[in-house]
Amino acid sequence: MSPDFYVCEVVLWAGRNHRFPLREGWTATPRLAVRWLQNEAVRVAGLIDPDPDAEWLGPIPSSRLLVSPAPDVTDVPQALRDWADDAALHDTAMSDLSNRNPFHFHTRDRQTGVSLSALPVPVAFAADWDPFKDVSKAA
Repeated sequence: MSPDFYVCEVVLWAGRNHRFPLREGWTATPRLAVRWLQNEAVRVAGLIDPDPDAEWLGPIPSSRLLVSPAPDVTDVPQALRDWADDAALHDTAMSDLSNRNPFHFHTRDRQTGVSLSALPVPVAFAADWDPFKDVSKAA
C-alpha cells in the first residue's frame, strides 16, 4: 500500500543553524517526487554556479565569477548535478519512498549546504489534516 502523496522540499543551509526553505512541492508518486527533486537539484545548482554565458546574467567581469573550490572542499553545485544525473541513486530514492521511508540528500561546503528531501504522507493523515483549522476555538 502506498501513500497518496509525497511532500518534497529544497532547503538552503547557511552555517549550521540557519535554514532557508527554497521551494516545496507535493507529488502523487515516488517517481514524480524524485523527478521534482531532480529538477530542483539542477535549478539550484544553476543558481549557485550559473553558466557564465547565461543570458540572464548579462555581461559579468571575469573577476566576479566563482572559482572552483579547493580539492578538499565539496563542490555543492557539482554534487547536486551529479545526484540529478545518477539513475541508480534515483532508483534507491524511489524504493525508499515506495516503502514509506523518507528520502534525504544533503551536500555542503564550508559555508552553505543544500538539502533535497521527500516525505511520504499517509492517506489517513491527509484526510484528517486541515491546515486552515482555527485551533483558537477548539473546546
